[in-house]
Amino acid sequence: MVDISIVIATFNTKDLTRACIHSIISSYPKEFREKKFEIILVDNASSDGTADEIKGEFGDINVLQNKTNVGFAAACNQGVKDAKGAYFLFLNSDTRTTKKSNLNDLIDKMRENTTIGIIGGALVSEEGLVQKSYGSFYHLLELIKVLFTGKKKGRVLSIESFVDWVSGGFMLTKKSLFQALNGFDEHFFMYLEDMEFCYRASQKGHKVLYAPWAKVFHKEHGSSSRSFAIGEIYKGILYFYRKHKNGFLLILVKGMLLLKALVAMGIGVVSGNKYLFSTYKNVLRYAL
Repeated sequence: MVDISIVIATFNTKDLTRACIHSIISSYPKEFREKKFEIILVDNASSDGTADEIKGEFGDINVLQNKTNVGFAAACNQGVKDAKGAYFLFLNSDTRTTKKSNLNDLIDKMRENTTIGIIGGALVSEEGLVQKSYGSFYHLLELIKVLFTGKKKGRVLSIESFVDWVSGGFMLTKKSLFQALNGFDEHFFMYLEDMEFCYRASQKGHKVLYAPWAKVFHKEHGSSSRSFAIGEIYKGILYFYRKHKNGFLLILVKGMLLLKALVAMGIGVVSGNKYLFSTYKNVLRYAL
């Protein structure tokens, strides 16, 4: 019986994806020999030969190859359709596991406490710095803090804690829960699909646990650029408010995002930072 189906979505990250898959297999050889773990790779129309290389090097991996880039949320949903595991583990292609990822312990934790529906572990940089991979739902006050105070970069929890949401870059959930919620909302191309999934799970009474004792190495923005990320986050915030909040709050959020973009553009002009100016100029259209 397969315990975990590990789903990895990739787009033009061939070397990172190879390293990710190799790290999983080398960290958990017994589990793969006993067929308790399986890996499903969804290639989003990469042009760097990712799918062919993975097929050639790792014969037992199920590789799904898309003709177009359907985005992270849709690729993950695609990957689990034929998954055999009782649990789904979503991993970014720019992560690497070790024994300290403690995947079996994550399963045990979820089995012991049936109120837990989702668990996220710690994402650690190559330099050993723990990245913040959890947060509070983007209610209005939280959104103000994230946009204007940089709270997202604050101190990271060092003890096991219940949180609102955890990153889809290292997220374990029950197959039954994922199916009951119809997976990630595919309106999110990339970013915030994890927060919104946890939000829907919490509405059904499922708890979300952050477990810092489960660690993976993560190359931040290894699978996307920062400017692309900002654009997708802008779109994701607006969609979340359209879906889950009332119209008045949506108007307020649009105003906040517009103000953030204008302030950032102004800083870009004053400091001569063309990258900052152009990045936020490009996202203005989402808030208008």
